[in-house]
Amino acid sequence: CDSCGRFHVHCKTCGRTLNVPEDDEDDAGQQCDCQLPWFWLASIEQDELGAQSAELHLIMGPDDFVTVTRRSLSTA
Repeated sequence: CDSCGRFHVHCKTCGRTLNVPEDDEDDAGQQCDCQLPWFWLASIEQDELGAQSAELHLIMGPDDFVTVTRRSLSTA
């Protein structure tokens, strides 16, 4: 989101818009109201050069996930 800097996911099945925080260590993921068998999870990752990015992941199973988008975190 260009306004608040967080990830948002809109479910086309139930119409709910999820606000997925990347900076909440206790967040176990966000699932929409229609209870589809997957959920969204955001995290802060660091690459081998030390640069951090916020990443949005679609979790579809224990070993089945897709990183949908990422954005750089400013160090300023």
